[in-house]
Amino acid sequence: MADNRNTLLLDGDLIAYRIAAALEKPVHWGDGLWTLHCYENEVFAAFVSKVESIKKDTGLTDVVVTISSPRNFRKEINPLYKANRKSTRKPICFGPLLEFIKEEFNHVILDRLEADDTMGILATQEPDRYLIVSDDKDMLTIRDARIWKDGEVLHITEQEAYENFITQALKGDPTDGYYGCKGIGEVTARKIIDKHRGTPESLWEGVLKTYKGDAEDALLNARMARILTAELWDGEAPILWNPPITLKEVANA
Repeated sequence: MADNRNTLLLDGDLIAYRIAAALEKPVHWGDGLWTLHCYENEVFAAFVSKVESIKKDTGLTDVVVTISSPRNFRKEINPLYKANRKSTRKPICFGPLLEFIKEEFNHVILDRLEADDTMGILATQEPDRYLIVSDDKDMLTIRDARIWKDGEVLHITEQEAYENFITQALKGDPTDGYYGCKGIGEVTARKIIDKHRGTPESLWEGVLKTYKGDAEDALLNARMARILTAELWDGEAPILWNPPITLKEVANA
């Protein structure tokens, strides 16, 4: 029987950013004048080399590269999402490299979605087809995902994915501009999960108790943390995640 697990799913944004940043070169012209240079052909070649290296490591040849849309649905519901990055300069050749990827590689851009959301949707639409190659921790929140990590295929169960998502909703991600529940880090979040482990309802009840009943703040952080999967995409637009139990239901339990 032919194995249809034959397509690599790559986060184009992440790989392009790292390569473009690594290949910037400061040039000193004398008299105190410094400029920053980047040779786009060198950057393009480095991306191709990286993809070929991944192919060799995994033994797979087909590639789909996901790229973020210029619009972002998270910013529509939370203007502070990634607002802390506005002043951060992107590498000089990041934009040209993305254009190169669009011209030379099979790629997918879904309107209003980030690259990792697109990966989540594709990976859950066809879990037996795609192998995710990314070290982004958000990939660990994708149910039934197969992730290439340290030379092995890591399988993420539905329960593991949900618990990883709840962890993110509790502790937030300051690098993305959402901060979770005050005072909650990775260790405390995992203790809360251990205490409430069982069903999605029991885990969300633990979240609401940790947020001290501030269901609105808890939901906003959860929606920032939730990487989209097939059931959260209607083919044209994202479907906002909703909790399995309400604050009123928790109070009446």
